[in-house]
Amino acid sequence: MGIEDRQGYTFFDDAWDVMKAYKFEGVEGDDFDDIRPNLDSVMAQFDAWRADQGDKPELRKPTVKFAGRNRKKPLRQMMLEGSGGPNILMQRVPGLRDRSLGGLPQILNWWGGKQQLGPYFREMFHPYRETHIPYEAFGGSLSMLNALNSPQGIATDINPDPINVGRMAQIGLNVPSFGPVDERGVPVNTKEALQDIVDRANAIRYKRDILGEELSLDEKMRLAELFTSANSRAFQGHMNYKNTPEWNKGFGIMKPGLRKVTGGRGEPSIPMDFRAMAPLMRNWDLRTQPMQDVSRELNERDDIFSYYDPPYAKRTFSYGDKSTADEEDQLQADTLSAAIASQGPVVYSNYLVDPDSREVLHGITDTLLDEGFDIHPWPRNIKTSKEGGKNVIEMLATRDIDWPGMGRKKRFSRGSWKDLLSEYPTLGDFVND
Repeated sequence: MGIEDRQGYTFFDDAWDVMKAYKFEGVEGDDFDDIRPNLDSVMAQFDAWRADQGDKPELRKPTVKFAGRNRKKPLRQMMLEGSGGPNILMQRVPGLRDRSLGGLPQILNWWGGKQQLGPYFREMFHPYRETHIPYEAFGGSLSMLNALNSPQGIATDINPDPINVGRMAQIGLNVPSFGPVDERGVPVNTKEALQDIVDRANAIRYKRDILGEELSLDEKMRLAELFTSANSRAFQGHMNYKNTPEWNKGFGIMKPGLRKVTGGRGEPSIPMDFRAMAPLMRNWDLRTQPMQDVSRELNERDDIFSYYDPPYAKRTFSYGDKSTADEEDQLQADTLSAAIASQGPVVYSNYLVDPDSREVLHGITDTLLDEGFDIHPWPRNIKTSKEGGKNVIEMLATRDIDWPGMGRKKRFSRGSWKDLLSEYPTLGDFVND
């Protein structure tokens, strides 16, 4: 890299030093302690809510212009009411009729999926919508591409199973009912049914991964249907992969995770028709190459809007059972390097604070700040097997992106109402004292 850096910036540009900061609720500083009081206040609210001693803190939501129109009901409920029929999504998901009205629904519930961030992604991407192509470096469920609903997009993931689901959705994915139902015709989710679906998916995966055979289009589509059904039946979509002496290639044999007693999105026994999504996804470039290789290629371009969401540092669970600590550390380093090398606007997510020690992960944050990123803390409660979940502080680090960041939903105080009324006296006709 020469004297001139990304997008015309130079090392002598005074704005370079001004850009890097921690930002939260309108407060910013070059040290985490500058924003800690506000964050502590939010986390205290989360703790009180978990103890049934207060309300859950509401975080800022982007305006409808960026968030998209609310479809008002979750995907599961819509599918149930429409019996999984072909028109239910088109009727009730505005983004399928007009990209500017919102994102696409999530087909898969995936590890680290960022469905909650969809409105914020749309807010960040808005200035670049006509000029940049979104790139999701850890594709998984395609959460960012679905949220942005852009005509073009690039994603990669070394796990071919979710990418195969995305590719089949580009053609037209229609997941049939794999049963069973009880004597009243009500969908049920049994351990035996989930295992049968996983076994049928593994039979196809074995041909691909162990025998090295090229799957036919029909086999790829059937695998996508089985994988999507199994994903909807498992707790948080969780599927395990395990290497065995008989299955020592690829990700390993797939094993079902914890079963959802009441079923998943769309319910396990009704069809789920996603064919309305195909025309909007058709031009997306979905790959199974390593993130490092794809990022190296795309970082030569300045028209890429990148999102890096690696398996989180210091996590207390495993995405598989074959990664070593050294490999995971190397992936963290490679991801940071790729994000830093991006020539266009870039978003990076990870833990900000170690969820166990409660110490800031300075090895990550200091590097990002030194490379001109702003760090936006994201306080949240994540689902776990324990009652009440777990309170954590994650982060979104951004560069070349101007957006308000996270924080609590703003409410008018009594004083601010009085200030507003003094400026606009006629509002008093609509407000009770």
